[in-house]
Amino acid sequence: LSAFGPYPNQININFESFQEDGLFLITGPTGSGKTMIATNLALLFTQRKKKTLLIDASFYFGDVSLYLDLNPKDTISELVQEGSNITIDTINSFTVLHSSGLNILPAPKSPESAEYITEEHIEKLLSIMRPYYDVIIIDLPVVLNNTTLAAIENSDTVLYVATPDIASLKDVFQVQKVMQSLQQHDKFKLLLNRFGSGTLSLKDIKNNCAYPIIGTLHEDEKTVSVSISKGSPLVLLPKKTRLAMDFRAIFGKIVAGEL
Repeated sequence: LSAFGPYPNQININFESFQEDGLFLITGPTGSGKTMIATNLALLFTQRKKKTLLIDASFYFGDVSLYLDLNPKDTISELVQEGSNITIDTINSFTVLHSSGLNILPAPKSPESAEYITEEHIEKLLSIMRPYYDVIIIDLPVVLNNTTLAAIENSDTVLYVATPDIASLKDVFQVQKVMQSLQQHDKFKLLLNRFGSGTLSLKDIKNNCAYPIIGTLHEDEKTVSVSISKGSPLVLLPKKTRLAMDFRAIFGKIVAGEL
């Protein structure tokens, strides 16, 4: 199964090789499409009966709730104020259950509330969540601070979302240098969004980027806009689109252990 080339009508996925690497971090610059990608991949895991948690770690301006048409009462900022005796039951009482079966831990409702969340909270929460969930996906901003670095260090795989243009590739170079210095470089894979809309070819990017490319998502602004306005991720929309097939192809590579 490949993320490139012809698209079959049906993709059969073998979960036998999907074992321990169940904590995925999706990151990239603002506007790269990382939240759209995180929500759709999380829903694909949920559709395959994997107990999945999506954490909106864009603590200042998270949009996962918007993309899923949710209005949560509580968020991660209220959760961390529960003190030192947090258990998985405590965490579950603060998560929101989407109609698909996906569990979501929303971002704070206001930027001020993000100040409550520390790197110690991230490390503790992830250590409690890991044994309970089959898959944890974190939507993370590209800003580097103590909390984002804690998430990166505790993740198994980091999917960095880039677009096929010079400015985005420059950002990738900068991230590569920082992650090499922090010895986190090997976790990173590149996922190209809006493929076909930029100035760079796939060959250009492969020749100039140290990260392996796990797949491409073709440009489809219309489908994405409809998805966001309806609060229904595109893998849940009834109409089959090329972009939805792109997602399923990349998802197949993930669960087949081809990262």
